[in-house]
Amino acid sequence: MARKSTHRRQEVYSINVGYPPNKAAEGYYPKVLYPDRFEDETSFVLEPPFEGWKGELIWSFAYYRGVMVDWALMLYVIRAEASLNIATDGLRDRRRVERVDCCDSQIHRHLFTINSDPDDNDGEREPFRQLSANDADIVDGEFHHYFEMMIKHWPERVRRWLDG
Repeated sequence: MARKSTHRRQEVYSINVGYPPNKAAEGYYPKVLYPDRFEDETSFVLEPPFEGWKGELIWSFAYYRGVMVDWALMLYVIRAEASLNIATDGLRDRRRVERVDCCDSQIHRHLFTINSDPDDNDGEREPFRQLSANDADIVDGEFHHYFEMMIKHWPERVRRWLDG
């Protein structure tokens, strides 16, 4: 004997039913001081002078457990005739050209011009990449890319700075 089929009501359930909605990824904040965090800053002069200006690349960085978790690359210029010996001649008159860093959960650069206010530390900000909480490996890898870019192409950056 055949069974009489009855109409069954079909319901579609989401696989996410009962779970809280996805929350936004947490930001990347490397400024937390760890007990075994290593920080340093170093610099060197970029030569030969370009249109009467010597370049100076300064970078600061922080390592945590062998990974660079924070960094900033700063390109400055000083007049070609200015002395580079801080110990004997005092502070130099540095002018900001460009800075690439990874603060505010973002890898970005700050652009300055020859007409920029010398007290302006932000300039025009241009974002490159958003970062989230577990992006320390990305931060570590991107440093070398931007470091090489700043060294190889510093005259182009100074030309942009001079053109305003």
